Amino acid sequence: MRGIDVFDTYGRNVTSTNSNSSSTIEMSGLPNGVYFVRVKLFDNSFGTTKILKTE
Repeated sequence: MRGIDVFDTYGRNVTSTNSNSSSTIEMSGLPNGVYFVRVKLFDNSFGTTKILKTE
């Protein structure tokens, strides 16, 4: 299983999803700001990146 978690700058998990295929995270309800996105892959490895949400 693959998982995607989004954290705010305080380390709070603000949204997440688990999927066996490609996924889209809905962030339209979140305020503008900096978020960290962590993707966990099938082999339990993961990667994290920082994004800036603006609208």
